[in-house]
Order: sequence, then structure tokens, then C-alpha cells
Amino acid sequence: MLGTEEVAVRADGGDGVDGEGVGGGVGEGGVEVALELLENLAVTIPSLRSEVGTLSGGQRQQVAVARSLLGEPKVVMLDEPTAALGVRQTAQVLALVKRLREQGHGVVMISHNLADVFEVADRIFVLRLGKGAGNYPVGEVSREDVVGAITGATGNGGAGGGQ
Repeated sequence: MLGTEEVAVRADGGDGVDGEGVGGGVGEGGVEVALELLENLAVTIPSLRSEVGTLSGGQRQQVAVARSLLGEPKVVMLDEPTAALGVRQTAQVLALVKRLREQGHGVVMISHNLADVFEVADRIFVLRLGKGAGNYPVGEVSREDVVGAITGATGNGGAGGGQ
């Protein structure tokens, strides 16, 4: 999970540390940008003035993802976004991943949690020992096939698996 100092949404590039809220310390226009971004993503935080340290792990992850969107990227990369989160916080983050996809963002999610992967992905690419071991459309693969590719129990399954 990201550290507190990395998660505040700030339109001016600040970090929201030192007791400032998620949107604290920005000019009026910056607060509007942050508020609009959080609302568009349906991020569930009590207020832009909430101190980041008081947010739950899922809320912190949501804010981190929202912050990454300030530069309007086409692709968002998430590395283990649900690690160390509870069930409720995990659901919040996965819902955010779905909203990102619905809004046209490409999302690359790195995860060891197959339940999370199958819930939000449309394609699964498996790496094993640094090489491609499987490339599967989610609707055409079983969890067992993916686990087989991860563990090396099956060959380079899927189209373009080892490439």
C-alpha cells in the first residue's frame, strides 16, 4: 500500500502531508479541480479537508489513483492496489478500477489475487520467471489455467503466451 505522503490529491502537485487535508493548501481553482476529479471517480472520502492519515487504506488508494490522473494519462498502472486491504476497502478500489475502465482509461493491474484480477480484467497476462507464460481473454480461461501458467504446471497457454 502507498505511504501517506504519496496519496494526497493536490492540483498544485503538493503532497498533503504536515496536517493538510487531501485538497488543503491549494488555491480555489485547484480545489475545484481536485473536487471534480474525486467526484468523477466517485471517490469516497469525507471531505477535501480530511487529513490523509485519517483515511482508510481503501480511501488512501482511491486518492492515490485520483492523484495519478491529474496529468490526464491514457494508461494507469496499479501495482498490487488491494494488498493489505480489508474486504470493504478492496471493494472500493476494485470499483474505482472499473470506473477508470468505463471512462476510457487503459488500466494495467499487477496482482497476485486472482479473484481481484478476474473481477476487473478483460485480459490476463502471466509472467513466470520474467517471461510471458500466458496471455488470456478473461472470458476464455479458467482460474486453474492461469494458476497452471503461474506455477509452470502447464505450457505457455493462451494466444501469444510465451512471447
